[in-house]
Amino acid sequence: MNGGLVRGLMTMAIGVLLIVMGDGAMELLVRLVGVAFFLPALVSFISVYSKRKEAGKLPSVAIAVIDVGCMAFGLWLLVNPFSFQSVFVKLLAVILLVIAFFQVYEVLSTSLRRSGGWKMLVAPLLIAAIAVYLFFWTSAAISLVAVIIGVVAVVSALSDIVLAIMLRKATNKELVVVDDATVEEDSEVGQGE
Repeated sequence: MNGGLVRGLMTMAIGVLLIVMGDGAMELLVRLVGVAFFLPALVSFISVYSKRKEAGKLPSVAIAVIDVGCMAFGLWLLVNPFSFQSVFVKLLAVILLVIAFFQVYEVLSTSLRRSGGWKMLVAPLLIAAIAVYLFFWTSAAISLVAVIIGVVAVVSALSDIVLAIMLRKATNKELVVVDDATVEEDSEVGQGE
């Protein structure tokens, strides 16, 4: 499956989750980030400590400090996700901005710009503008921001999916044109003999 389709489907799932659950989705996402910090750090800490203990050496202080720090941060996110929600909104806005710029790059770097694909620039540029606005907008309720980011994520996902399909079609057309040109050259060589 194409990377654009996978990215689009994942973005759409997050966007729908944000729209449906609103404020609860932000809390859930922050807690999931907490789990993502806590569990790998815990596994790393146990693994390093047990391996070093078997070898008769003390664990590396730097690794232990990093693991304990990640576990503490993960626990903080799990216990008090509301303190991190505003930062998480800014993080989501930055992620949407990166996705929008990547979509603009894909359109500009492919043959879509020659075949009327410039229309595909509208959605990514609109998404980028909304993402920048959300990054600096701090006065709204978190549930409203969650729904806005959810809608923007769904639009971004649809744009990503359409762009991936258009790129696939454009690539297939270029391959067919190259194959036809090769066939015509071969037939001319055969006639000259």
